[in-house]
Amino acid sequence: MAKKKNQTENVYIVDQELRPTVIGVVDETEKKPIFLIVIFIILVLVLFGLPYLTDMYTNLKSGTVSAPKTNTSNNNKKEENEVPQTSNDEPFYLMASNNPIKYDLVEISNLQFSQLNNKSYINFNLKNTSDKAFNITKQNYYLELYNSEKTLLERIKVLGNNLEINSSSNQLYEIKNTSAVQIKFLKKTVEDYPAFELSNTNGSITCKKDNETFIYKFKNNKLNNITEIYSYNASSGVFANVSTYKNKVSAYNALPGVTAQVSENASNFEFKADIDLSKTKIASLNNEHFYELDTLAKTVHFEMDAMGYTCN
Repeated sequence: MAKKKNQTENVYIVDQELRPTVIGVVDETEKKPIFLIVIFIILVLVLFGLPYLTDMYTNLKSGTVSAPKTNTSNNNKKEENEVPQTSNDEPFYLMASNNPIKYDLVEISNLQFSQLNNKSYINFNLKNTSDKAFNITKQNYYLELYNSEKTLLERIKVLGNNLEINSSSNQLYEIKNTSAVQIKFLKKTVEDYPAFELSNTNGSITCKKDNETFIYKFKNNKLNNITEIYSYNASSGVFANVSTYKNKVSAYNALPGVTAQVSENASNFEFKADIDLSKTKIASLNNEHFYELDTLAKTVHFEMDAMGYTCN
């Protein structure tokens, strides 16, 4: 049997340097713009989000988390005449709208301007929508009048005696102008009133309107005395209800710490009463211009101004 020949492949050694074999080429120039854009977007997001992240960290550190304020009045439904706004304050309403405004214990409707004897007035209907009677004046309701730029033109303190359940009161107030196009209806507390200090802590505030003058005297910025004056001159053509003020004299003088009197002649009439609040309770006098002992000066000044009086 013939022997197989061993087949041996010939190996050739090439005396050259090793060179890398190129399989494919990655184009780095395409990745660089995308990478830079991603970095830029992340940087912008961090810059804009930094204040929010800081606030969140601060709130978490202090144990509080701020939540957006919401107005839950009116069953979370916006009235058709409400003017949109970004603040969390009470909403603005269009003066020209006939839609009623519901707020707290009441509903107001039929707001309109009127003219009488060369004076301007605003009137509206105030209805008790609660399940209890209340004194209107003590609720501290205010009607604020604004122009189209939401600049406050005038503030009116809403006044009145007891309002029974489901009953209404027609409100009429003299105003300085009739250019208001928007309004607010709201309640204020003494804490909401701006600061007011007398030049002298034992000084006084004098408030005047037409024939009425009220002088409020203070000790350490707290009320302790009221002087009420009503006077007129016949030549002015202003009618005075003399009998009303003569009846006041009897009622006032029956109280401790109160003295009242009238003086009159053919052309002049004056009623004057002095009230020492440390000796009497003024609630029985039923006058919204009277305040209890130790009432702050800022309360008297703010509220009397909102009742149309000029105070200084």
